[in-house]
Amino acid sequence: MLMLCRPINALFACLLALLACASTLLAEPEARIVITDFTLANGAQSLLTGDIAASLLEERLSTWRHVEVVPRSQLLKEVAVRNITPPITPDTMVQLTKALEATHFITGQMTYAKVWADGRRARVEVQIEMIDASLSLPVNGAKVEAEAVAAEAAPLAVQMRALHSAVWEAAREMEQRTRISGKILAITGFNEIILDIGSQSGVRKGTRFVVTRREFDKELQQHTTSIVGEIRVTGVALTDATAVQTVRYRAVQPLDKIASIFDMSACKRTRIRE
Repeated sequence: MLMLCRPINALFACLLALLACASTLLAEPEARIVITDFTLANGAQSLLTGDIAASLLEERLSTWRHVEVVPRSQLLKEVAVRNITPPITPDTMVQLTKALEATHFITGQMTYAKVWADGRRARVEVQIEMIDASLSLPVNGAKVEAEAVAAEAAPLAVQMRALHSAVWEAAREMEQRTRISGKILAITGFNEIILDIGSQSGVRKGTRFVVTRREFDKELQQHTTSIVGEIRVTGVALTDATAVQTVRYRAVQPLDKIASIFDMSACKRTRIRE
């Protein structure tokens, strides 16, 4: 009898493992992203377009786990329907994102481009930023400088190689970056805000957070999340931190949620060479 039970138990364990894998594969994506814009620098080759750069980024983002990328063709169709002409304003980007039922939008920018006179060497710099559409705030991004060298003169090809390297490295860094989130524990008599996360969670002095609150809207008869304001960290311990409110729409309260804001100005540029 014991001999019979063991194979059955093993089979049952395998079935549970398969069910767990299936549920993971069928899980809803955590984010739905649309790449709304990718502008080029003056030094870009004439045949290189923003659509090409955006397509490179779309290809790389499609490998992210738990993320769905809105096909560029779907975005262009929506742009045509709305008769939108470049440059696309931030407000229009938010409208497009919501129309496409996306949670975030990404803007890319080639901030520098150069091809050497011999046509064999190129350098590009890109800056990519992800915006949370519901908050209209940056939550991720990267700056990358990439250089490529070709055996023979081919200005467009060598610049494309440099751009490809820069875009893929930027996407890799963004994929690895974890957004810091937590909540407000308490507020002292000196209006000092105590957070439930500290250096152990990646909090640093100067880190900015958006503060949100989930409340029941009587008119809409449903729960909604609204921005209360922004805070900046003034002191950090291992498991907690202190902060002050820097942007105030309403006074923050204990149990309000916090999520880090990405600061492009503080983002270090990564340099890569082939």
